[in-house]
Amino acid sequence: MFIAYVRGRSHATRKLGPLTDNGGNLVESSEGMSELFNEAFGKVFTKETDYQSFPKPNGYFQVTI
Repeated sequence: MFIAYVRGRSHATRKLGPLTDNGGNLVESSEGMSELFNEAFGKVFTKETDYQSFPKPNGYFQVTI
């Protein structure tokens, strides 16, 4: 609770930006920066659709009942 109190009383904040896009243009608006972040992270965090190509795990632990 003490840490939460101290964080709540802190006036120091970190500001992101401005950012540069692929064309070298400076992006300062919140909307533009969120689009850049969405584009960057959207390439990394995707949903797999081809489940057939996943490798089968080896059965190291086998339980027999």
